[in-house]
Amino acid sequence: MKKTNSNSERARGVNNLSEMYGKFECLFHGKGKLNDVDCEFEIGQQSDGGIYLRYHSQELFPNDNDNIKLKGFANEGPVHVTGKVIRTAVSGNFDYCYCNAGKLEMNVGELDWGRAHTAKFAITNFKFTGNEKEEYSTGGWRITDLKLKLDSVNISFQKVEMYDSIIESLARNKNTEITCELAIEVDNHAQEEIIEIVDRVCSLLTIARGTKINWISYKLLDSDSELICHYCEPRITVSYTGMPLVKSINLPKCTVDFLTQCYPAYKERNANYHFDDIGNFLVDIHSRGFLETRCLLLFSVAEVLTRSSFDNNEPLKRLRDFVDKHNVSVEKCRLKKCGRGCGTCSPKCKECKTRCEQNCEIGKFIQDRNEFVHRMRFPNDNIVQGYYRNLNFLHRMILSALNFRGDLYDWSKGGPVWS
Repeated sequence: MKKTNSNSERARGVNNLSEMYGKFECLFHGKGKLNDVDCEFEIGQQSDGGIYLRYHSQELFPNDNDNIKLKGFANEGPVHVTGKVIRTAVSGNFDYCYCNAGKLEMNVGELDWGRAHTAKFAITNFKFTGNEKEEYSTGGWRITDLKLKLDSVNISFQKVEMYDSIIESLARNKNTEITCELAIEVDNHAQEEIIEIVDRVCSLLTIARGTKINWISYKLLDSDSELICHYCEPRITVSYTGMPLVKSINLPKCTVDFLTQCYPAYKERNANYHFDDIGNFLVDIHSRGFLETRCLLLFSVAEVLTRSSFDNNEPLKRLRDFVDKHNVSVEKCRLKKCGRGCGTCSPKCKECKTRCEQNCEIGKFIQDRNEFVHRMRFPNDNIVQGYYRNLNFLHRMILSALNFRGDLYDWSKGGPVWS
């Protein structure tokens, strides 16, 4: 990529962004006005979504969390940047480096959805196998894209170059990488509608894979596949983790079945259950942080799910109602009524409550929840066993709320087992 004024940069002994911060997924160089001050600039986005800006000026020194507005031109077209920044480095002779502080939007080209025929979203940390066959002119074939339709919109996951080596890097280094592009036909759909569909797909895949999957940028293409605009935004990304909920989710049929089966429930129930937040919490629960914190978050998520539908103040009753409403696959209490004639799992009867905790997954979960929340320990159990047992219960709650009825991993013993 051609650089603007590279000779003057070398004369000043200034490093570029790549030399300072490593690999960038896109990088643009140009001249323009930063907060109405003339400057040379370099701006780009890394695979974790972070956006970095370097500029040369003797007049402008934004403070941390200041709003900036950059208008300029690069070889690729007009550049527009707005948002908040934090200073990261001063590289000498009036060269300054900043990164995004929360919301920061960058687009190169004209952000015109009215001209767009296709939008291609850069997706992080999604491992998959395609369902489309591409035949070579010389003979033979290979599996390429993964295609499906949601909300009457055609969607295609397309692997990036060096996909196999990137997946190997993810598994080895547990970092964040762009693994594919999600191509979606715009047609007459509004910008908000397209982005909402992609957000839902990423949230569902996050839950199914147990690792954060998100988009960090998109390109708008016209009907001739010519680039209209390249838009970047520092969205939430997390280092790769390998703790899937859904069995064989990286296989094409399982991925398509999961998305087509759960997408309608996601649309219908997200306002109530906030699956986008549930997915983010689940990633934290799967993380390598303190196990005690992850256990507390686990029980908090279960509490949010049950309270979202039921106002009853009794945790055991709320959980039983949630299990019944969404047909969660659990071992329910099969005990007969006690001597007082109470109903099964009666929370008001000490005898029934004790028997339920010993013989019922629902009762055991509530017992674990109460012991851990109030005493930071599990009854008659070590924390690792308690974590995995209750994590497996939470997985079933989330997937059942999404109307998923396929096969899932059983993590109750500390590792993936077919259920």
